[in-house]
Amino acid sequence: MNKKKALITGLPILIIGVLVFIILLFFVLRGDVLGKVKLFLPDFSSANEDLDVINVNSENFLSFEIRTSEDVLKSLNYGNEKLKKCFCGSDCENYAKWIVKYSDANGIPDALIVASLIMQESACKRSGFSKSSYGLMQINLVHCGNYGLPQDKEECKNVLLNNPEKNIEVGVKILKDSYNSYNKGKQFSGACSKEYQNVFYSGWEAAVRGYNGWGCNPKYPQQDIYVEEVVNRFNILHEVLK
Repeated sequence: MNKKKALITGLPILIIGVLVFIILLFFVLRGDVLGKVKLFLPDFSSANEDLDVINVNSENFLSFEIRTSEDVLKSLNYGNEKLKKCFCGSDCENYAKWIVKYSDANGIPDALIVASLIMQESACKRSGFSKSSYGLMQINLVHCGNYGLPQDKEECKNVLLNNPEKNIEVGVKILKDSYNSYNKGKQFSGACSKEYQNVFYSGWEAAVRGYNGWGCNPKYPQQDIYVEEVVNRFNILHEVLK
C-alpha cells in the first residue's frame, strides 16, 4: 500500500521532469537547426559592422584637373593592372576617348570621376548587367525614352549593351543632372547604416551619391559606402597621374 502510494505521489514529479527534459531538448535542437539554416542565408551583419567602423568624413575629391584621353587611358590601365577593377581589353582606348569627350561636353570637372564610376559600376565590362541596369555605367531602364534612348525597353537594353559610347554619354549626362539636383547638399537619411544616415553630401560627392541612389538596398547594404569607394579610387588615380 505504501509502495503504491509512493508511486502515485512520485508520478506527477516524473511527468514534470520528462516534460522539462523534452522542452530543453526542443530548444537545443531548435538552436542547432536554426544555426544550420543560417549557413544558407545571406549574412549582412558583417557588412554592417564594417560600415560602422569607416570614417565616412575622411574622403573627399582631391583637386580636379583637365584630362586628356591619354591620361584616362593610363588610369584605365592602372585600374586593370593594380586595382583589378577595369577589364576593357582592346576597348580601353576608345573608352578613354569617349570618357573625355562627354565629360568635357557636360561640364564634368575631371574625367577621372567618370572613369572611377565605370570601374565601380561594371569593372569596365560593356556587357555587364544587373536586374534592370545595363552596360558600362549600369544605366537603369527607367531612363529609356530620355537622353536619346529608345522608349521600347528591349531596344533600349540593346543600345545600352551594344553601344558603349552611347552608354557613356548617357551615364555622364545622368551624373551631371545629379549634380544639378544635389550639389547644394543633401543628407543621406535613407542609408542602411545608422551612421551613414547622418552623412551630408554636397558638390560632386552628392552627385555621385545621387547617381547610385539615396535609398537603402537591404540586399547590398555595402552600397552605403559607394561614394567613399568612388572618391577613394579617384584620388588614387589622381596621384598616379601626377
